[in-house]
Amino acid sequence: MSEYGGKPINGKEDKTMRILLVEDNRADARLIREKLKRAGHAQFELVHAVRLYEALQQLEEEVFDVILLDLGLPESQGIDTFHRVHEQAPGVPIVMLSGLADEALAIETVKQGAQDYLVKGQVDGNILLRSMRYAIERKRLEQRMTVINELTRVISSSLNINEIYEIVISGIKELVDFDQATITLVEEGTLRFLAVYSSVETVFVEDAVVPLAGTATEWVMAHKVTNFEADFAEHMQFPFDEIHFNEGMRSAMRLPLISKGWVFGTFNLNSCKPDAFGQREQEIMEELVGQIAPAIKNDRLFTEAKRRMEVLESAYQQLADKASALAKQREEMDNALLNMARVLISIQEASESYTRGHSDRVAALCQRTASEMGLSRKEMRQLQAAALLHDLGRVNIPKEILLKPGALTADEKDEVQRHLAVTAEMLRPSASLNGALPVIESQKERYGGGGYPKNLKGEEIPIGARILAVADAYDAMTSDRPHRPAMTEEEALETLRSESGVKWDPEVIDVFCGVVSKVTA
Repeated sequence: MSEYGGKPINGKEDKTMRILLVEDNRADARLIREKLKRAGHAQFELVHAVRLYEALQQLEEEVFDVILLDLGLPESQGIDTFHRVHEQAPGVPIVMLSGLADEALAIETVKQGAQDYLVKGQVDGNILLRSMRYAIERKRLEQRMTVINELTRVISSSLNINEIYEIVISGIKELVDFDQATITLVEEGTLRFLAVYSSVETVFVEDAVVPLAGTATEWVMAHKVTNFEADFAEHMQFPFDEIHFNEGMRSAMRLPLISKGWVFGTFNLNSCKPDAFGQREQEIMEELVGQIAPAIKNDRLFTEAKRRMEVLESAYQQLADKASALAKQREEMDNALLNMARVLISIQEASESYTRGHSDRVAALCQRTASEMGLSRKEMRQLQAAALLHDLGRVNIPKEILLKPGALTADEKDEVQRHLAVTAEMLRPSASLNGALPVIESQKERYGGGGYPKNLKGEEIPIGARILAVADAYDAMTSDRPHRPAMTEEEALETLRSESGVKWDPEVIDVFCGVVSKVTA
């Protein structure tokens, strides 16, 4: 396996790295080639262009993984050289080469879209290889995130996957090469084709229903992992494989659609090429299917984006010192995650009449109390975010528990108590929420001890969590619930005062009661 390639799946290895070197100094070009060879990277193909026009022609006629571009060419100098090459091949990562260490030029080229800037006399073959590998992966990530962001927007805009399926397929094809794509859903022992795309004539059509037994979807349901078929010509796992093969397909990837731990269908890709799907394709599709699954299952998108955010964190860390522009992308992704979280909470509250508007009311009470207590702006921002998002994890609690009119069983109580931890895990990828998570996680601690999850007490509990606990309890008391009618304001405040120092922070209770009295005066 090549050093450039990632870990293979089903024996598949990444291709040889194709490099276009644009360098007018033939001696420097030979030196670069020798450095790469000495670094032990045998699986690369280096194409050398002496002039800029030669490079532009090569880019028009051939496909390259990365470009090594000398900034000083006879017919073009500096940033203009980069612009001309970048315009010809905007999708190919560019590593800039220069004989001079010019920090200002380095920063400018990276801002304009270059992946790295190297001084020829200061790098060996290993550094050069590492820079090119990182450049390729960062470029892939940029393209990948652009497509994923757009797909996220499209998916969240529609309640009907069929309405946006062509757009989704078009977006996926920018990242993964395939010839057929279907969504299949498990329905009472049968398999229904929810959506079908095919570049060739196929017998599979939307809403067709077939027995589940013996299908790839049944296998994926049992194993809860992605299924691969490298080449139908050599091996077929399932009866439908022969149909695919007769239609010209050679390889397949079937990804599980999962909701609350249950596989309810599969997203299936087929290719006319053998061994078409490897680790890269699997990672991309599992990330995308993770977003599509909630849209299909819940009639609304909420992206569980932990992996995406982790990938972004890694990419931004590598580029932080070179391209401040990428920080803006990270902020946008954070905002997207928070907005989707708020949408999901709104949907959740709208489905339960007794909690409609709960998060907004609690947030308002928290802000007034925190202001009276003199919390800093930072603490108030963290508390505001925690108050608005603290019930996000309730989406994982079955409706029959949330709406149960009687007492909960021990198992049901455990299910409810886990929702704060679930909320924190769903929001943890967002760097901007680091300060809000302890507030959310500690909301159910008791001032006198005996709460959960860590049995904190007194000042051990974050001040934001102590305020949120009181505001949340008050709004719950003054709202109708399946097991009891709403209390009056006076009854709720008296209940809070009666357990001051036991459940609640006495100082918070005093301030909070004053705040409520002012609001209702």
